[in-house]
Amino acid sequence: MGAFTFKKAPETFWASVISEFRKYYSYHHGVSDTDGDAVVKEHAARTMTQTLYEERDRAMIRAEQHNTSLEEERPAYFDKDEWRSFCSHWCKASFKEKCAIYAKNRRKLQVVHTTGAKPFNKFKQVLEQKYNEPPTAVQFGKKHTRRKTQMTGHLKRLGRLGSGCERC
Repeated sequence: MGAFTFKKAPETFWASVISEFRKYYSYHHGVSDTDGDAVVKEHAARTMTQTLYEERDRAMIRAEQHNTSLEEERPAYFDKDEWRSFCSHWCKASFKEKCAIYAKNRRKLQVVHTTGAKPFNKFKQVLEQKYNEPPTAVQFGKKHTRRKTQMTGHLKRLGRLGSGCERC
């Protein structure tokens, strides 16, 4: 499986993921297997991508600490060829260009989404149910402002390393 193709993984892969999921969990009454399987597949693909980025960030830190390449800091549970494929993808000019564009766009945001996985409209519904009326700007704003925190050493290092390709 190449870089960032989790959603395009072979159906045999998804069948094994869903089979493993069903060993431990069941869908709510009224949810069809097809609908439940689609949600599991979407969640698993998103989680795998998130895990990959987290592992890349940790590998970047280790590479900086040990003065090694990103490829050499492969997590133990990753296949060597697959990790090499991901590193190669992260070091491509096209990937670096996309990262720069996305970073520029994030800096332009006027309203930053800070409610986690819950979209604005869902959070608004929760507040409406809680207060039995549409939420005020103050109630809504409490959940949609970033905490004022200083940049940690980890984030500073990530900022210096950019997309990690300096360590390829």
